[in-house]
Amino acid sequence: MALGFNPHELTDMIKNMALPAAKAQAANQTRQAQEEKRAKKLAKEQEKIKSSRGGDVRPSNGLSSSDLPPAPPEFLPTSNGTVEPGYRLIWEDQFNGDTLDSTKWQIESDCRRQELQCYTAKPWNVYVDKGRLFLHAKAHPDGFRPDPTDPCTRSEDCIAKKQYTSGRIRTKGRASWRYGRIEIRARMPKGEYLWPTLWMLPAQDVHGDWAASGEIDLIETTGNDPTAFSSTIHYGGVPPDNKFESSGVQSLVNDDNEPVDLSAKFHLYRLDWTPNRLQTFFDGHKVLDIDLDRRFGDIYKKNGAPFDEEFYLIMNLAVGGEFFGPDADKLTTKTALAWQRPFLEVDYVRVFEKLANATSIADESVQSSGSKTSTPSSVSGGSNTSSAGSRTSSSSGSKTSRSGSRSGSSSGSSPKRSSSIQMPTGSSASS
Repeated sequence: MALGFNPHELTDMIKNMALPAAKAQAANQTRQAQEEKRAKKLAKEQEKIKSSRGGDVRPSNGLSSSDLPPAPPEFLPTSNGTVEPGYRLIWEDQFNGDTLDSTKWQIESDCRRQELQCYTAKPWNVYVDKGRLFLHAKAHPDGFRPDPTDPCTRSEDCIAKKQYTSGRIRTKGRASWRYGRIEIRARMPKGEYLWPTLWMLPAQDVHGDWAASGEIDLIETTGNDPTAFSSTIHYGGVPPDNKFESSGVQSLVNDDNEPVDLSAKFHLYRLDWTPNRLQTFFDGHKVLDIDLDRRFGDIYKKNGAPFDEEFYLIMNLAVGGEFFGPDADKLTTKTALAWQRPFLEVDYVRVFEKLANATSIADESVQSSGSKTSTPSSVSGGSNTSSAGSRTSSSSGSKTSRSGSRSGSSSGSSPKRSSSIQMPTGSSASS
């Protein structure tokens, strides 16, 4: 019997008939491989969690094995524990252990409703490695929901499901201070809608809820533009009667007028706090200067309040939030997976007590370095006012609770700078 088509056509028909089956088999094998990979990853993460509670297994941070150079000698304590005459070291953490010291820090766990991340105690969000603390933001395309068995420091936000996780730690209940000097040597993250902050809140709400009892922001920047930063204090009543005074958006530039990227190297962030004055510094250059010898509002009965009480330290890396305005909604997990440096890295934290009759030589040391420093404008409500901290009008109701939502008044990814701090190339405290 003669065939109606040639053998070559029959061969092609057989191949075409077998093709869908082959594709289906390949797809099934791919799914099985992915499921096995996810199962192994889950088992590995569970093992890390167990190990972080008593073992010595730590997640890799993706950095090279070589340690970064230490801080320059001028920023290291002397043999008796002082950074300069008249100061005594009273508290520190150099993060030299295998895990975060729970006697010094509390890891916060919650899903804040006005930000995009859940803060967790997971070892991929908060960990110590090679003498550095890492607060690491992660994207979860399939969503993340807190484990019901995990501790949660804000119960109303413990059941949310979000697509990002990150780290936030504080010394609340462990250590708090009134006056003195705080130094934090840190390297900032880089990536769309990352929001790192080093800041302080009152140990007790003596004057009422936020912002009546005060807040001190040593430094905050964004991963969108890590060359821009600001320093701020908050006070007044509860919203909408809250007020703030800020350095405005600053940048550090070298002699070539190039902005310094806070994520490229380590820098030293410092708070000097006395009964009469509160100042913040970036690599020894003054950023914010607040006169405390005055009344901050009718709700306070004496000068300096609320900045005459003990405050505790917080370090966190938020994802999105009101700080970015409506642009925060533009973040996608696809964008987040391309974050260049999704972690806040801290080398050390040191707290110094100022001894009786001691005077600070900070201003003299900055001037002697040959650096040219512009006087930062004090800002209230986003507009420049008079010289830093001396006479500033205050904004009312433009920021909400930092303790709950970490919201801010700036919007957009590249806020306009109010002034720049100029320094000679190579004089930075980074390394």
